[in-house]
Amino acid sequence: MSTAQGERLAVFCHPRTGTLTEADTAAIRTLLSDRFAITGALVLAVGKSDVPQTGSGKLRRLPLRERFEESP
Repeated sequence: MSTAQGERLAVFCHPRTGTLTEADTAAIRTLLSDRFAITGALVLAVGKSDVPQTGSGKLRRLPLRERFEESP
């Protein structure tokens, strides 16, 4: 995701419980920080049907990014 300050990572996830808790968000951010030295990522819950896929089931990242950047 592009911002005025540069690029920022957005992580889209589909929580099994249907709800993304603060603990879930913290765990994801900790994992990103510990393994990849990435800080300040946006962690966003999406519905399973909100993630576009190709006919063979691969994730279509660009349409997901475009939809996110167009939303208010």
